[in-house]
Amino acid sequence: MLLVDDWIETGNQAAAVRDMVSACGSSWAGCSVLVDQLSEERRQVAGQVQALLAFSDLPVYRGDE
Repeated sequence: MLLVDDWIETGNQAAAVRDMVSACGSSWAGCSVLVDQLSEERRQVAGQVQALLAFSDLPVYRGDE
């Protein structure tokens, strides 16, 4: 099972889906996301994550410019 999402921040949703997949007897392939904002500690919970962008690569929006 591969979870596809737009943004991964805490990994809580990925952990819940991973647990459900395991409970059904299937295998977990990982996550495919647009933006990865996981901390290194939380990355262990989500497992394999492939992202188009890291959060740190996004430009900072400043409305006054």
